[in-house]
Amino acid sequence: MYKCGCGVKRFLGLSGRFQAVAPKNSKSEVLLGEAKRRELETLRRQRRFELWTLEGQNLIMQKLGPIQENIRKQANSIKKMKQDENPYVKDEISVLKKMKKELEELEKQILLAMVDDPFDSVALSQTVKNRFIYAQSGEIYGGGAGLYDFGPLGSKLKNNVIREWKNVFVDGRPDVFEVDTTIMTPERVLQGSGHTEKFADLMVKEISSGEFFRTDQLLSSQIQKEKQSKKSKYSAQELENDLLLKKFSTWPRKNFSPPTNFKLMFSCKLGPDESGENIGFLRPETSQGVYSVFQRLLQHNNSKLPFSVAQVGTSFRNEIKASGGLLRCREFQMMELQHFHDPQAGIDQLSSRERDQVLPVLSREAQISGGSIQAMSVKNILLSKMVSSPILASYLVKTFDFLMKLGIDQSKMRFRQQLDHELAHYAKDCWDLEIMTRQGWVECGGLADRGSYDLKKHADASGANLMAQRQLASPKQVKMYGIKIKSPKKFKKTPKVLSSVKNLDQTQIAKISESLSLSECIEIEGVELKKSELVIKEEIKNIQVESFFPEVIEPSFGLGRILSALLEHSFQQREVDGRKFFTFPPSVAPYKASVMTIINMKELDVKADAVARLICEELSSLSVDYRVDTGGKTIGRKYSLNDEIGVPYGIVIDFDTFRYSPATVSIRDRDTLSQLRVNVKDVASFINQLSTQEITFAMAEEKYLFQEEFLDSPDQFELRENFKRATNGVKYSERDVGKLLASLADVAVQLGKPELLMHIHSFKREMN
Repeated sequence: MYKCGCGVKRFLGLSGRFQAVAPKNSKSEVLLGEAKRRELETLRRQRRFELWTLEGQNLIMQKLGPIQENIRKQANSIKKMKQDENPYVKDEISVLKKMKKELEELEKQILLAMVDDPFDSVALSQTVKNRFIYAQSGEIYGGGAGLYDFGPLGSKLKNNVIREWKNVFVDGRPDVFEVDTTIMTPERVLQGSGHTEKFADLMVKEISSGEFFRTDQLLSSQIQKEKQSKKSKYSAQELENDLLLKKFSTWPRKNFSPPTNFKLMFSCKLGPDESGENIGFLRPETSQGVYSVFQRLLQHNNSKLPFSVAQVGTSFRNEIKASGGLLRCREFQMMELQHFHDPQAGIDQLSSRERDQVLPVLSREAQISGGSIQAMSVKNILLSKMVSSPILASYLVKTFDFLMKLGIDQSKMRFRQQLDHELAHYAKDCWDLEIMTRQGWVECGGLADRGSYDLKKHADASGANLMAQRQLASPKQVKMYGIKIKSPKKFKKTPKVLSSVKNLDQTQIAKISESLSLSECIEIEGVELKKSELVIKEEIKNIQVESFFPEVIEPSFGLGRILSALLEHSFQQREVDGRKFFTFPPSVAPYKASVMTIINMKELDVKADAVARLICEELSSLSVDYRVDTGGKTIGRKYSLNDEIGVPYGIVIDFDTFRYSPATVSIRDRDTLSQLRVNVKDVASFINQLSTQEITFAMAEEKYLFQEEFLDSPDQFELRENFKRATNGVKYSERDVGKLLASLADVAVQLGKPELLMHIHSFKREMN
C-alpha cells in the first residue's frame, strides 16, 4: 500500500506554497509577525500549564509560602472557635477573607510575571467602546452606574454565548425543560425563600461627600492604607494579624454615618393598591421562580425524577457601589439550571470521556494547606471523594466543555471549592468557576449541591405540597395522620383556616399530635386554634410509596462576567502592524464572514455586485450571519476592520473572479491570514461548515487550493482542485497508484512540463 499525501505533492511540484520564495514585502512581514505572535501565545499558555505541575507548584510555594502559612493558621483557629461556639468567630472569618484576597492579588502578580503575558487593557476598552460592543446606559446624560446597553456586535455575541450554553446543557436532552418565569416577583415568594430578610449589605455614608460605601469594603480599604503608611499609629504585629478590623469596626466614626442595613432588591408596587401591601420585587435571581412551580414541572415529567430546568433571564441587584464594568452590574443576565434528583436513587455512570476529562481544580484541602491548582481527571476527583456527588462532577465537565467552546483560555480558569465557612448553611458542596483576568480571579459561575433546602422553605411558607414520591422495594409500615376541625361552622368567616388545616402535611400533623398538649395553641392564617378544637386520627398503614423532598444541584453562570472574560481572552494585537483583533471561535463570533470587493473599475462593479448578491442570498438561506463591505476602502483597511470586530472569514471578490472560468473567490482566515480559492457556488456551504465547526480551516486547506497555488495556473483550477482532494491522505493499492500516475502524466502533458513527465516515469520504474 502507498500513501499519496504532502510528500507526493512536493515531489510533483504542484504546490506553489511549498516552493515559492516570498518577497520581503509588508505582506510577508505581517505573515511572519502573525506566526511569531501565535508561537509566543502558545509558549505562554504552556508556561501557565507548567505552573500546575509539581515543580511549578513548588516554585509558587517559595513565593507565597509565608502568607499561605498564616492563612492555614487562621483557618485552624476559626475551626476551633466554631467548635467552642466563640461569639467572635465572624470577626476572624472577615480577617481570613481579607488575607485570602491579598494572597490572590500576590498570586496574580506572580503568575503574570512568570508567564510574561503582556496585555493592553486600554486598547481593549477603546475597541469595546469604539465598536459599540457595549456602553454605559444613558451615556448622553452622563450614564448610569452598573447599567449597560449592548450594541449590534455585543447583542450577537451575547446571543451566541447563550446558544453555546444551551448546546451543552439543554439541547438534545429530553429530561431538560426550559422555562421563563416572571421578572417581577410577589413579595411572598421572596419571603418564603428568605431573601427579604437576608438579602442585604451593611452600608455607611461619608458625611462630607455624600457617597455611600459597603462597610466591609471600607474597613478593608482603611486597613490597607494603614499597612502602607509609614506613619501608622499601629504596631507591625497589629497590622500583620489584622487586629485593626475590630478597632475600625467600632462606631460612631466622625466622617461616616452609623452603618445601616441596605436591601439589595429593587422593590415595586403591584397595581393601584394604595395601602402599600401589594408589594413586589425585581427578582435577584432566576431560580426562585422555578422552585415555586416545581409541582407543575414534576407533573410535566410524569412525576418522575431526575429532570432539569433551564432558564436564561434578567436579574437585578441594587449594588451599593456598582463598578468594574460588566463584573458588577445592577441589571444582569443569568444562565441557570436546577437538576432535581432523588438522593437515594442510583446515579447513572459517567461516560468514559467524562471520567477521563482533566480539570483545573483548587480543592478545599489544597486551600487550607496552602496549595494551588491541580490538574486532575474526574475519575481521580471521584476517587478522592472531593465532590459531594457524581452528578456535580458531570456538571463540572459540562461547564469545562462550555468554556472551551467559547474560546476561554483553559490555562486561565479553575474550579475552586468553597471553604467550610464560605458554604451556605444548607449547601453540601459548592464549586466556584473562576477565570483569571486583569482584575484577578473573577467568579463567573457556581455549581452548588443545595440539597432540598429551597423546596422545604417554600413548602413551609406556602403550605403547598412540593414533594415527590418514590416506589419502595417492599411495603413499609408507617403511622398516618388525619386532621380536621371539630366545629367548622365556627370558621365560616375565615375559610382560609379550614383549607390550611386540610392542607397540612404528615410532618406538620405529627408535630401537632406529639408535641402539643390539649390546652396549647397553634396559629393558622392569623387565627389561634387549641389542640382540643382539632380532631387528629392515627392509624398504621402499609405503604408502597413514600414522599420526599428532591435534592437540587444548581449550575449558575453570570453572562456579563463570562462575556467580560471572553473579550479579554480573545483580544490580540499584532506587533508588526499594530492591528487589534478578537480571536472569537467561528460559532461565537458576531459575524461569521464578510463579503468584500477589491474592484474599483466601473465596468466590473456591476458584475461584482451581482456575485456579492448571489453569495449573500445563499448565506441568508443557510442562516449564516454575515456583513457586506463593498465600499471604496482599500482591501487592507477592510481586513483591519473585520479583524477588529472578530469576523473569522473574509470572502473577497477580485479581478480573478471574472478573469477565469469557473468563477472563484478568495476566502481569508483571520487567525492565520491564509487564503484559499473557492468556487463561487461552493462559498455559502463552505462558510456554513466552518461556522458550525463541521470542518476547520486547517482541514479545508487539505481540500481547497491556496491563493498561491491558484495563481500558478488559474486556468487549471478544477483539475488541480480535484487532484488535491483525491490525493489528500488517501491509501492506494499498486494498481490504483498506476492509474493515478497515468492521470498525472496527462496533467504533465497539459501543463507542458517534460521534466515532471520524466519524474513520473522514473517513479513507475521504481515501483516495478
